[in-house]
Amino acid sequence: MKNVIEQYRSIVIQIATPYSTGTGFLLREAVYPFGGVIVTNYHVVQGNREVVVDGTLLPRQLAKVVFSDPRHDLAFIAVPPCPDAPVAGLGIVGNVSVGDKVVAIGHPFGRGSRPRRESCPARNTSRATSLHPA
Repeated sequence: MKNVIEQYRSIVIQIATPYSTGTGFLLREAVYPFGGVIVTNYHVVQGNREVVVDGTLLPRQLAKVVFSDPRHDLAFIAVPPCPDAPVAGLGIVGNVSVGDKVVAIGHPFGRGSRPRRESCPARNTSRATSLHPA
């Protein structure tokens, strides 16, 4: 797990609003006209058109929320291109069932990168069914 954390640590982005903080991850080769896109949760950016983003390869800046979907707890934030970021892609993983263990890397409550092992949530939900320290 340590090699996965080190490989992708630089694309974990801190997100701040006047009322909350959270994290997302940078897709450097997004198809959005602005360059890169940060994928995060709707509840992190809820009610905001712009948020402050900050990361290892992305200097602190105000960024525009370009998509949000409360039903799926999903949001996209547009950022300038970041060609030095490692490529992370989205895909469908087969054979994942409710209760299977997954790893989430983020900045819980702004305290720096920390991996978590979580159970895969039930279908059509956005919350883990259990959370355990790694």
